[in-house]
Amino acid sequence: MGKRKSPASEVSRDSLIEKVARGELSPADADREAVRHGFGTLTREPDPANFDPMQEQNWSLPMAVAWITYRSPDAVRNWWNDYRKEFSVWRYSEWQEKAGGPVHQGYDLQSRPVATLVRLQMVDTKRQNAEDCMSAEEAIMALWQALQSGDFEATGVVEGTGQRVEIPAVQWYDLTWFEEREKDVIRTGLKRAHLTACYHDVIVPAKAVRARWPVKPQPQLALPELMKPEGPGYMPLYCAAQWIATCGGSVTFDPSDESVWKKAYDQLLARIASEEIKTIGVRDGKHQIVPGYHFAACRVDYPFSETPSELYFSENLYLWSNIYLDEEHWLKGSGDCLEDRRGPQWERLMVLKSDVAEFWPFEAPRTGAPGRPSSMYLIEAEFEARCARNEVAETITDEAELLADWLKSKHPTSPRLKAKSIRNKLSPAFRRHKSARN
Repeated sequence: MGKRKSPASEVSRDSLIEKVARGELSPADADREAVRHGFGTLTREPDPANFDPMQEQNWSLPMAVAWITYRSPDAVRNWWNDYRKEFSVWRYSEWQEKAGGPVHQGYDLQSRPVATLVRLQMVDTKRQNAEDCMSAEEAIMALWQALQSGDFEATGVVEGTGQRVEIPAVQWYDLTWFEEREKDVIRTGLKRAHLTACYHDVIVPAKAVRARWPVKPQPQLALPELMKPEGPGYMPLYCAAQWIATCGGSVTFDPSDESVWKKAYDQLLARIASEEIKTIGVRDGKHQIVPGYHFAACRVDYPFSETPSELYFSENLYLWSNIYLDEEHWLKGSGDCLEDRRGPQWERLMVLKSDVAEFWPFEAPRTGAPGRPSSMYLIEAEFEARCARNEVAETITDEAELLADWLKSKHPTSPRLKAKSIRNKLSPAFRRHKSARN
């Protein structure tokens, strides 16, 4: 990395990026500052609607293997380099001002790592609920067998000439794959280096891949039985998140809807980070209290979702949250954990039931009219989530109107609340939030 300029005194998008690169700001703090100054988040995610892999005539090898493994357009898109390069995410880096100078540690904004078969296999090793699916390793073998049998043809760019040619079916018996300079390369085995066949940018016909491996009927995802925060003791962190996401079992949703999980985890992790909720986990074989700061701006690998591949190379701790089926599976290692690229650092994370019950009671308080319940607990939970996402309006009047509209849209069967009632209830919390921001 070349020499960097000194950070600008005036806050700008570039100055925030520079401070993160120098280690003077964390990525999460820089994103919050960018939002506060009206730049929007420094990280960027493309609109999936603009990238439809099913309209492509040809797929790369990772895209084909993703289809064979998951039979899902979303999975194919996730391993499509045209899509991945549109992301802008923080990646750890070390750099020097000059040779022999001090080594700086920070983060750079980069696109997602290039899709390769190696990365796909690494991600697939932790795929959840995969009993009825083909593994990535099995999918690669199946693809090779289809190419050897001539079920369909592949083309590749010949190393050295730059010419794209059809790869003969018989040649696939001698070809294997390697990752070289973060790119898939198909060549003969290293022990047979006298054979010069070597290709990159190999593609296969998408329609033929889908015909050879059609979509399987997928079992409908279902949430496990709800664990209530009742009585003494602890509950798995996932169970607390499910309690929040379902509003105590009163709301149903598609378990694969990541947006619902995000709202629940935003609320839960904000309380944990501020030490309002006590968390324990297993570290070095012993139960210990997990410091709350580990959960501040912590990225989450949500349940029922495919793991973002960049998390496997993360220098920062992230939360891998897994569904709780029963104690037997939990004790065998299927519980929530904080981990980084080196592996789990805290396992079997748990939170106090009493804390969860205190902050998310999900009981129907009385409004004053006998027998008439209130929806204020839903409003308070959503307001906390908006605070965590830095989405709170500039005035309490605007915020109350937004929340009243949100309640009407998201919970049409719940009792209505007027903006004035919401304003009166949330005014103290709104002032605390604004004071903390300033």
